[in-house]
Amino acid sequence: MRSLLAGIVTVALGAVAIGYVVYLVTIVFDLIFRPTRRRLALRNVSRRRGEAVLVVLGAMLGTAIIVSSLVVGDSVTASIVDAARTNLGPIDDIVRVTDVSKLAETSSVLRVPPLAGTDGTLDAVAANAAVATIGPNRRAVDTATLLETDFDEARAFGSDTASTGLADAGATPAGQEAVINSRLARNLDVQPGEPIELFAYGASTKLTVRQIIPELGLAGFGFQTASGSVVTPVFVPRGTIEGLAAEGSAKTTAPSMLSQPPLGLVFLSNDGGVFAGADGSNAVKEAASARLGDRTGVQIDKSKQGLLDAAQRQGESLTQLFGGIGYFSVAAGLLLLINLFVMLSEERKTELGMLRALGFKRNHIMRTFSLEGGLYAFLASVVGGAVGIGVGAVVTSIASSIFSSGDADRLETRLAVKPGSLFIGVGIGLTISMVTVFFTSLLISRFNIILAIRDLPRPPRKQRTMWFVAGLVVAVLGALIFVSGVNGKNGILAIAGPALIAFALIFVLHRRSVTVAASAFVVVWSAAVYTVMPGVMGRPSINTFVVEGLILVAAAVVLMMQFDRMWSGVANVIAATGRGVSARLSMAYPLAHRVRTGLLLGMFTLVIFTMVFLSAFSEIFAAQAPQFTREISAGFDIMMDANPTNPVPVEAVGTVDGVADVVTLVRGEGSFTTKFRADRPNVATGISDDFLRFGAPALTTRLPQFADDSSAFQAVIKDPNLTIVPATFLQGGGGPPTNTLEPGDIVTVENPTNRQRRDLTVAAVFDREFLRNGAIIGADFARQYLAPKVAANRYYVKVQPGADAQKVAAAIQGRFVENGVSANSFAHRTETALAANQAFFSLLRSYLGIGLLIGVAGLGVVMIRAVRERRRQIGMLRAMGFRASAIRAAFLLSSGPPSAPFPARLTARLGHVSDWAAERAVSGAPDGPVEASEASAASSAATARSSIRAEHPAMSLGGTASSTMRAASVRNAIAAGPSPRAIGSPASPPAATDASIGIRPSSGTPAVCARSSPPPEPNSG
Repeated sequence: MRSLLAGIVTVALGAVAIGYVVYLVTIVFDLIFRPTRRRLALRNVSRRRGEAVLVVLGAMLGTAIIVSSLVVGDSVTASIVDAARTNLGPIDDIVRVTDVSKLAETSSVLRVPPLAGTDGTLDAVAANAAVATIGPNRRAVDTATLLETDFDEARAFGSDTASTGLADAGATPAGQEAVINSRLARNLDVQPGEPIELFAYGASTKLTVRQIIPELGLAGFGFQTASGSVVTPVFVPRGTIEGLAAEGSAKTTAPSMLSQPPLGLVFLSNDGGVFAGADGSNAVKEAASARLGDRTGVQIDKSKQGLLDAAQRQGESLTQLFGGIGYFSVAAGLLLLINLFVMLSEERKTELGMLRALGFKRNHIMRTFSLEGGLYAFLASVVGGAVGIGVGAVVTSIASSIFSSGDADRLETRLAVKPGSLFIGVGIGLTISMVTVFFTSLLISRFNIILAIRDLPRPPRKQRTMWFVAGLVVAVLGALIFVSGVNGKNGILAIAGPALIAFALIFVLHRRSVTVAASAFVVVWSAAVYTVMPGVMGRPSINTFVVEGLILVAAAVVLMMQFDRMWSGVANVIAATGRGVSARLSMAYPLAHRVRTGLLLGMFTLVIFTMVFLSAFSEIFAAQAPQFTREISAGFDIMMDANPTNPVPVEAVGTVDGVADVVTLVRGEGSFTTKFRADRPNVATGISDDFLRFGAPALTTRLPQFADDSSAFQAVIKDPNLTIVPATFLQGGGGPPTNTLEPGDIVTVENPTNRQRRDLTVAAVFDREFLRNGAIIGADFARQYLAPKVAANRYYVKVQPGADAQKVAAAIQGRFVENGVSANSFAHRTETALAANQAFFSLLRSYLGIGLLIGVAGLGVVMIRAVRERRRQIGMLRAMGFRASAIRAAFLLSSGPPSAPFPARLTARLGHVSDWAAERAVSGAPDGPVEASEASAASSAATARSSIRAEHPAMSLGGTASSTMRAASVRNAIAAGPSPRAIGSPASPPAATDASIGIRPSSGTPAVCARSSPPPEPNSG
C-alpha cells in the first residue's frame, strides 16, 4: 500500500514539475514574442502602481518567511560549525588514553610511520579542575580543562600555525606560569600577571597568568562536561596534573569520593585543513584502530565529524521549526494572492468581456493574466528574498541571546546566508506564487461574455459531473492515505486521510447539511485522533502540527461560512429596531461575496490560530512548573554537581546549615546504540536505594510487571541488565521527540575504554529531562562497568523544613568553590528551563507577526478595492439621504466579520482544541482527571488567548481606516457618473443609460434614482 501510494505521489509530482516548467516557458515566450499580451500586462501594472505595490508586498511576505527560515537554519549551522575552528582548530580526531603512563607508547605507535591521511600528531595530558582568583572578592569557574602540551610541537601541528591559536603564545609554560584564553579571562576578570588557583583531586596549586591568547584552535579546546557546561583550557607546566593527583590521592579512596583520573590525549590532524579534514575521519579511525590492535584503555573519537554532524542536525531542526511555523503565514499569503487576483478579475470583467468579443480566446485571457501575475510574482520573490535576509538577521540576533542564556552550553550565533539557500527560498516563493497565479487565471478565464460586458452577476451553476468525479477520486485517495498512515504509524497521513474524505463529500453531495456535518467531523477528528489512535500518532513532529492546523482552520472557516443566514438574520434584527441600517448594509457585501469573505477569514484565522496556540502552549508549560519540579526531584530540593576530579565528601555537604539529607549519584560516560542511532556518546547516571528515600521521579511508561514508578527504579538498582531512559534519549535537534524508545526495547552500552558491550532492556521511560541524567542504571553497575571514566559527583540534597532551598544552594556553592560546585534548587532549574522555552515561544510569535501583517495588508487592500467596486452604490446611497457617518459605520462593520469577532473567537476555540491535543501528544498522558496544575495551565492559556483577541481587532480595523474614510468621502455626484473600471478598461457606457436627480445640500429629501430601461436577459451562452 505504501509503495503504491509513493508511486502515485512520485508520478503526480513529476507531472506537476513538467507542467510547471512548460508554464514558465510559455510566460517567457509571451513576454518576448507576443507584444499584444505584453502590452496589456504591462499597462495593467503601470497604470495603478500603488495597487501593484500592494500586490507585490502581499506576495513578497510568503517568500520572506521561507527565506528567513532558511537563513536562521544556515546561521545556526554556521555558528556551530565555527566551533570546529574556535574549539578544535587542526584537531580532527582524538585518541584518549586512560592510563597516562601509556601515552608515550600509544603516541609512538601512531606517529611512526605517520598515519595515512594525517598531517600531524600531538600529545597532551588533560584533567578537569576548578579555577578561582585570589583575593578578597574571589571569582571562580567551576570547570576548566588543564592541558599540558609542548607549545613548539603544537604550533607545528597541522597545516596552518594560525589555526592552532598558539602562534603568538610564546614558550611552553614553566615554573608557576599559566596561559589562558580570552573567554576564561573574561569570566574570571583577570589580567596577565595576576594569580589564579587551581583545584583538582582534593589538592590545589597557585599559578600566575603569563599571557591571554584568543579562543581559537587548541586554545579553545576543553572537555565538555556531561551536564553540558562549556569548559575552557588552562595551559599549565608539565607535571602540574600529576602533582595534584599525587597530593590528593589519599582523599579520593572512599567510594563516595570516586573521581575521574587524568587522561592522556593524542590529537590527530587530517589532510584537508580545518573543515575539510573531518571528511577523512572514517579512514583515519580505521587505520588508527588497525595500528593500535587490541590495546585496552584506548578510545578513538571522531570529534570534528561529530561536531559538524550535530551542526547539520541542529540547523535542519531550526529550519524545519521556523519553516513549519512560517508555513501558516505562507498559506495566508497564498490566500491573499487568490483574493487579490479574483478581485482584479471582477474589476476588469467588462474589459475581459470586450477582449473575448474582439476574438481573444480563454487561453489568451489566461496567458495575459498569467503574464501579469508572473511579473508580480517575480518582483515579489526578489524583494522577498532581500526582506527574508533582514528578517533572518533579526531572528538570529534574538535567538543568539536565548541560546547564550542559562548554565548549559552557550552558542553565539552569527548571520550566515548561503547562496544555495537563498536561491531555494526565492524559488519556492516564486513557485508558490506562480501556481496560485495559474489556477486563479484558469478560474478567471472561464466567464460568460455577455454577462461580463454588461457587468452582471453570474447565475448559479449546477453541479457538474467533473466535480462529482473529482470528489470521488479525492475520497479514494484519502482512504488510501489513511490506510497508509495507520500501517506506517504516520500521524500526518492519519489526520489528512479522513479530512480529505470529508472534504470530498462536500463536492460529491453538494448539500449545505453535508458541508456542515463534514466540516464539523474534520474539526472533531483533528483533535480526537490523538486519543483514538495514540499508537499511530506517537510523538508528533512540527510538520504534524502544521498539517493539523491547516486542516482545522480550513474546516472551521468552511463551517462558519455556512452560517451566512444567521449573520444576515442578526443584521435584520438590528435593522428592525430602526438604528441598524448600517448593520444590514455592512453584511450585504461580505455575504454577497462569500468566497472572498472566506479567503479573508482564512488569512486571519491561520495566523491568529498559530499565535494563540503558541501563546497558550507556552503558558501551559509555565503554569505546570510546580508539577514538573515534583516529577523530577524524587522528593529532594537541590541538585548539586561537583568537578569530576574533585568531588565533595557527602559528610561535608551535610554540615551546611539547612541541609537535612544528601545522597550521591554516580556519573559516567559510555557509547550507546539503539534501534534508531548507533555508537553515540552519552551520560549514564547510577542510583542506589538512598535515591528513593523520599519518593521516585515520575515515569511516563513502564513495563507491565512494575506496579508503580518506585518498583521500576528499584528493579534497575538491583538488576544490571535494566535501564530507564528519557524520551529524548539520543535525540538530535529540537521540537517534540521522534523515534522514541519504548519499554522492552534494547539499548547497547559500550565502555569506550575497554570496549566491553552490554545489552540493557528499557524498563521505563520518563519525560522531563531538565537535568541531563541520561540513562539511569544501578550505582554498583556504573562503578564497575563504566570505570575509570566515572565519578560520584552529583548530589541530591534535602533541606530542613522551613529552609529556603535556593538560599541553601547558594550557601553550598559558596562553601565548596574549590570543588567546582554548581548547586541550584529543582524549582530554579525547572523555571530556568521553562524560561528558555518561553523566550523561544515569544520569538516564534514575533516571527508569526509577519503573517499578521499579511492579514492586515490583505484586509486593507480588499477593502480599498471594495470601495472602488461600490462607488456607484455609495453614491446612490448618499443621494438617497444617507449620511457619511452611516457609510463609515457600514464599512467598519463590514470589515468586522473577517477581521475581529470571527477569527478571534474561532481561533480561541481551535487553539483550545489544538492545545489539548498537543499537551496529550507531548506529555503522553492519557485522558484522565485534570490535576490542579493543569487547571491553572488552562486558566493561563485562556488568559493568553484573551490577550491576543484584545490586540487583534484593533490591528485589523486599523488596516481598514483608509478605505473607510475613502468610502465616507464619496459624493452624491458619483451616482450620476460612469462606473469606474479597472486599469485600461474600455470607455464606459453612455451617461444616458443611467440618470439621477440630485438634491440641494440643504434639502433633506432623498433623491430619486431611475434606470432608463431594464437590461435584457442575457443569452445562456
